[in-house]
Amino acid sequence: MQSNYWTERAIREKKKALRIAASGNKRMQKQLKATASQINNDIQLFYKKYAQDAGISIAAAKTYLTNKEAGLSYQEYLGLVTEALKGSEHADALLNANLAKQRITRLDALCRQITGRLAVLGGKLENEIGGALLEVGTFEALPYKTLEKLLITDGRWSKRVWGHVEKLDETINKALRDGIAAGASSDVIAKRVQARTGVAMSRCRTLVHTECCYVTESATLDRYIAADVKQYGYLATLDKKTCSGFGGHSCGALDGQVFDVRDAQVGVNYPPMHPNCRCTTYAVFDDGSDEEADFYRVARDENGKNYHVSEKTTYREWKRRQSKEPAPEQNYRKVERGESATFNDVRFKNLKARRISTYDTPVYVSDDATIKPKALHRINKHTEDALKKYGIPEGRKPTIVIVSDNELPTAWGRYDAPTNTVYYVPEIAHKAYPEVPGTTEFHEMYHVKQANDFRNAGWTITEQNYKDYIIELCKREKSKVDKAGITEYNVNEISSYAKKMYDIGRYDEVWTEYVSHKTVRGD
Repeated sequence: MQSNYWTERAIREKKKALRIAASGNKRMQKQLKATASQINNDIQLFYKKYAQDAGISIAAAKTYLTNKEAGLSYQEYLGLVTEALKGSEHADALLNANLAKQRITRLDALCRQITGRLAVLGGKLENEIGGALLEVGTFEALPYKTLEKLLITDGRWSKRVWGHVEKLDETINKALRDGIAAGASSDVIAKRVQARTGVAMSRCRTLVHTECCYVTESATLDRYIAADVKQYGYLATLDKKTCSGFGGHSCGALDGQVFDVRDAQVGVNYPPMHPNCRCTTYAVFDDGSDEEADFYRVARDENGKNYHVSEKTTYREWKRRQSKEPAPEQNYRKVERGESATFNDVRFKNLKARRISTYDTPVYVSDDATIKPKALHRINKHTEDALKKYGIPEGRKPTIVIVSDNELPTAWGRYDAPTNTVYYVPEIAHKAYPEVPGTTEFHEMYHVKQANDFRNAGWTITEQNYKDYIIELCKREKSKVDKAGITEYNVNEISSYAKKMYDIGRYDEVWTEYVSHKTVRGD
């Protein structure tokens, strides 16, 4: 039978491990944000030093450093190398390739600087995760040899930390080189870096959670063996997040099952079963004793509220009860690609995309782009919210096309008035960007409103008269800009993008940026 003491103890220790992991994650998030800020400053300084007008040419970026510049760059990099190696000996692999380079371009120097900063970050992340695992191990009273094996000899968690850092270095460098080659502004590149840093944070969060749980469950298994416990029961969390779609080895399917301690295998019948696994185990005795009084399990409803169920309720039984109740409406339609289409306009030529058959209005995803159902749902919803806010009729909703950042490297979105088509990159649905969700969609839909106003006034906007349309639009919006008191001295308060557009006379963009920012912030 199930022992309430062992069950309650397992749950208590699991909660402690998760609290330690959460605390470590908060510290790591601060370090990642600080590093992202440093990298952003490096990029802004690079543009300030070498850019002309709003961008930087690839020729300027690939100009070799002078001997003096190279010397200063190398000394700065050596400082980062020293700091990184103090943090972790594992930084070697990331740093050594750059130490051999003598004659480098401006862009190479910037990329090397970023690599150095990420190597310093890697050491800090490694120390944070190692500290969290040590705290869990100490709380679990693990013997020194066991701790040494988990933290040093095995070292799988350390390898994964540096794997994530190296991947981040690779993606940031690629975003930087591709962005400069495409003429992207420093703001666009900085936001792409921010998005990629957000992905790295998610991966590190998963790592520290999983490894802390691994230490806790390893300690529990050692105690079973020391106490001569013969069997254990599997205990999953009773909520909708628990995995249940992988046959007999899913956490939901294992819940309530009893196994011999000698047969315990992590990832097969013993937690953690997978990254971010929240399951634990309890000791099972067959001695005829009765310890069932006043014991219950905690389940969580679809709104995240806890409630009690009988201790004998397994995940399967709980799930079956949920299925008998009205299921909540499914908002995230599948991204099912249907008929093919080719898009041609002022910016795109022969762009191949497929219509998403699960959406009633025209929504396409290019052959080069990928997007998850929830992200597409968010983008479509923000688009429709903006249309409603601006009073645009449903029949004027533009065709939505999701494109890759390779296809639209210099912006997050773009509206083509002649074809009434809006293009978005998937990143705008990511948690790390934008700070206020829907910013890009509300910006582009205001362009739809501008075009709609002109059409109502008798205009037919075509590719041939598009420049004339923009000229007239800028004249109209300039009066609004002036009336709102926006000048060259305060336009930067809206955004750096608004400032750049003001400087080149694109008052349509300045006013759109002003209105969309006020709208999404509720000003």
